Amino acid sequence: MKPRENPFRNECVEGLRYRVPGVAAEALMPMLLGRFAGLGFRGALVGPKGHGKTTLLEGFAGYLRGEGYVVRVVWARVGERLAPLGTVSPGEIVCLNGAEALSYWGWWRFRWEARGAAGILVTAHREGMLPTLWRCETTAALFEELVGELAPGVDPAGVFERNGGNVREGFRELYRRCAK
Repeated sequence: MKPRENPFRNECVEGLRYRVPGVAAEALMPMLLGRFAGLGFRGALVGPKGHGKTTLLEGFAGYLRGEGYVVRVVWARVGERLAPLGTVSPGEIVCLNGAEALSYWGWWRFRWEARGAAGILVTAHREGMLPTLWRCETTAALFEELVGELAPGVDPAGVFERNGGNVREGFRELYRRCAK
């Protein structure tokens, strides 16, 4: 199969929305906004690698924009220094994807630069950086649902378990399988 035909290529996988079993898609974002407001617009999306933190952050940032909030999303990467935020407006919500990649001083600097923001939302692998807004979790059933949406007929048996619940790595395995 050609890469552009692979149902597990990035553009297809990135088109999936974050979902929670038992919670209607249209109810999730308003529920998160209520929780975020209850935390004083300071919170963290927490979970292991490949459990949907980035997908949820991007979806929630889009929802917030649709609700009239000004949102800025910045990315932290291991081994790279986070660019200075510059001017942060009082009405702005600053989202940081990958807070755990920052050093102690990098985290301190980020919080200092974002101090005037209306809100701060981060993704992190562990709790404690900010109050936990949402714990991202995956299940084998959810993974099978996502695979079925991307590629009906592809059998994901064992993939979720082999990858320790990391959905991103599971999709990479299925991408390689379909590429053969």
